[in-house]
Amino acid sequence: MEVKRFVPVPDGVSNLALAIQVNFFKCGNVAVCARMSHRIADASSFLTFIKNWAATARHLETNVICPEFVAAKVFPPKDDGGFDIHMGGTEKNIVLKRFEFRKSLIATLKERYAHKTIAENLIRPMRAEALSTFIWSRFSASTQTKLGPDKPLLLFNAVNLRKMMNQPLPDDSFRNFFQDAITISLQDTREEDCYSLVNKLRESVSRIDKDYVKKLQVGTNELADLQQRMAQGVNIGEIVEFYFSSL
Repeated sequence: MEVKRFVPVPDGVSNLALAIQVNFFKCGNVAVCARMSHRIADASSFLTFIKNWAATARHLETNVICPEFVAAKVFPPKDDGGFDIHMGGTEKNIVLKRFEFRKSLIATLKERYAHKTIAENLIRPMRAEALSTFIWSRFSASTQTKLGPDKPLLLFNAVNLRKMMNQPLPDDSFRNFFQDAITISLQDTREEDCYSLVNKLRESVSRIDKDYVKKLQVGTNELADLQQRMAQGVNIGEIVEFYFSSL
């Protein structure tokens, strides 16, 4: 892909904690691309680093971030037996596209997927919920004939665990403090049923709370166990996966 020319670290190099590439264009513009290893940081850590780097470069007054690597203290190391939910994944035939949604369009989607509960309370989806549901439903509608109505669709939504602790961790806590919330649906999702997808999304995210984090801290990971059981029960290619994040 053309965009890979502007990304640091060539294929096959994976032992760098941080890589930065500055790209100069003939028109005079400059693009800076940074890449950080998942061994030391998740997306939240990476964005914290970028924001503070930018503020320092602009000589803005900001607190100096001193990364704290406390993951091993907060969560006990656990042998996963080499299991990888993405086993069998491929980097072939990858297409990269960028879509922009106007604020007014997002507001329309939020209204479209709003619904009343039994208690007559109006539930309005958040921006990330509305966009995730829209993209998911459009994929379902456009591929139903090819994939079939019973094709399981899985949506993974990254949840930041830093604020879920009994003693919340600061944003400069580096390493991987996130958990994927899993939502399951079938291929025959109809447009008029999209509000139910919003409910499913919200319910799956709500399960990752302080009680769930306590279980993680004693070495119990229910979602990882579920992923492993699902991976063992199906052949590669039988499940369509989506990964969304409000970041």
